[in-house]
Amino acid sequence: MIYLDNAATGGRKPDCVQRAVRACVEGVCANPGRGGHAAALAQAENVLRARGLLSRFFGGAGAERVVFTKNCTEALNMVLFGAVRAYAHLYTRARPHIVTTAMEHNSVLRPLFALQRAGEISLTVVPLTEGTVRPEAIAAAVNGQTLLAVHTLASNVTGAAVDPAAVRALLPERVLLVCDGAQACGHVPVDMRKAGIDALCVAGHKGMQGIQGAGALLLSARFAPAPFAYGGTGSVSFDENMPAFFPDRLEAGTLSCPAVASLAEGALYLLPRMERIAAHLTRGTAYLAEALRGIDGVRVYGGANPYGILSFASANMQSELFAQALSDEYGIAVRGGLHCAPRMHAALGTAEEGLVRVSLAENNTRAEADTLLAAVRALAARKGCPRSPSEKIRGIPFPRADGAKRPLGQPRPGKQKQSKNAAGDPAAPALHRFEFFDDLFQLFALGGVEHGRERRGKTVEVLVGQRARLAAAFRLLVDGAEDIRLALARQRGRELFCKAVALRRALLRTLLLLLLLF
Repeated sequence: MIYLDNAATGGRKPDCVQRAVRACVEGVCANPGRGGHAAALAQAENVLRARGLLSRFFGGAGAERVVFTKNCTEALNMVLFGAVRAYAHLYTRARPHIVTTAMEHNSVLRPLFALQRAGEISLTVVPLTEGTVRPEAIAAAVNGQTLLAVHTLASNVTGAAVDPAAVRALLPERVLLVCDGAQACGHVPVDMRKAGIDALCVAGHKGMQGIQGAGALLLSARFAPAPFAYGGTGSVSFDENMPAFFPDRLEAGTLSCPAVASLAEGALYLLPRMERIAAHLTRGTAYLAEALRGIDGVRVYGGANPYGILSFASANMQSELFAQALSDEYGIAVRGGLHCAPRMHAALGTAEEGLVRVSLAENNTRAEADTLLAAVRALAARKGCPRSPSEKIRGIPFPRADGAKRPLGQPRPGKQKQSKNAAGDPAAPALHRFEFFDDLFQLFALGGVEHGRERRGKTVEVLVGQRARLAAAFRLLVDGAEDIRLALARQRGRELFCKAVALRRALLRTLLLLLLLF
């Protein structure tokens, strides 16, 4: 497989990182800070060294201001909820105000929207200008109640970057600057002191070369968010509150020592190599962007950047189907869809179709890029491609209980009467997608049954529907949900809409059961 999905998670970990992880699990897995014996003290010393290393790597405020998390999302939630809890009392006349941008990942947007819905904050989302966010626009959104300015260092969709130092220079001193470093950390140098960053949220499993489950939150000396989780810390156990000192204040429960070791070892690996890796990724994205722009029917989003991120859209195929075809037919791993950045896609005009994202790492070669380009040319030139998952599933025949066959997506017998919209005009054919509920039931029930398998002394029927049909049904269920809801709301009114939502939940439970049976 050619792995080009490194923005989701790094596909190839350095040998030194693998060795560090193995050393943690092959020896004694002691709990740091939870005992006075030699093994626990040695593990605690390893964790402390990792804190100091990361603080130096990112220009932080010291080892005690490095909090280990399981991912960047957890770090962002710690900061956003913790800041509001810690500083809301300072805003007596109105709620605290937070400024963020349309470039953000849902790891930023969803916590902020939750706080907004709860009435705990007011929120401003700064729009894009020519595919990025200008520091001046962030500063212009600040008012007298602003507590935080939150922005990503690099977009996970296009690789567009925002300079935190330029943002800090325009912000009032009292406003805290929070940066999502998921796509930037490990790719370019980030110095918190020089840039004026108050909270840096790090994903260890991407550019930092660590394993999944590795993340970190680095805080400036002036930022003290309230605890996000409560529990054991191995310190001041008689205190009913979380400790007042860091990092214990934010680290409840046992750390993942293998993840911490991988993050520290990844930083050591990057120190002499980061500049060379950034140059390699910049050349790779520049080469791909230029070549993709020369392919008919392909539109490119992004350009040369040190984060290795580039996205494109095909005129004849929806992004997730394009990504699936690259995987199934060519063995190339990319990602299609919305990439958990809905406002970014809305601004780019790609919210309906999504984008195919290619994300490079240092081990990706020019030959792999050429293989990708050849595959994109072939798929982009293919005629009669489905435009969406729902169209892909339509037209595939499968058996009925009576032995007859009906293509997926076609109306059932007795359901062929054409509906009309509010204006009395015939509804568009696409609105017949409500048939997908019946289609999915048939896929689950009649996709193939294997008898005679024994489990716990009882003979059970194990559903073994064809993988392609099940995958197509799942994509339709998840990614076509909005279209289905709108179609049902227009055709059958609120009552049927509610039934459809309940049925969709039941189908999701059925799918989970199927996966467990396999």
